[in-house]
Amino acid sequence: MTDDIPSFTEHEIRALVYLHDVEMQRDEEKPPIMSELEELTDWHSKYWTRSWKRLQPKGLINRVKDGQASRLALTEKGRLVANKFMQINEVLEE
Repeated sequence: MTDDIPSFTEHEIRALVYLHDVEMQRDEEKPPIMSELEELTDWHSKYWTRSWKRLQPKGLINRVKDGQASRLALTEKGRLVANKFMQINEVLEE
């Protein structure tokens, strides 16, 4: 019965929302590398790694290797999910 209810960890939600925010702030063609994400969000790379490993199979994040670095980008589906979580935050802040 619980298969019809999506489940996300706090870190997965945070990764989606943070990556959405970073994508909105940056004006570059290439997605950010994880060290940039860490610098822009003050969130450790180990959390980014754990999150993309869980979110990529769900089709929410794309990881692109760039030499030894990894670039992360939301998919269209990932953007939609991030927006929903941001809407939930807005409702809870009211």
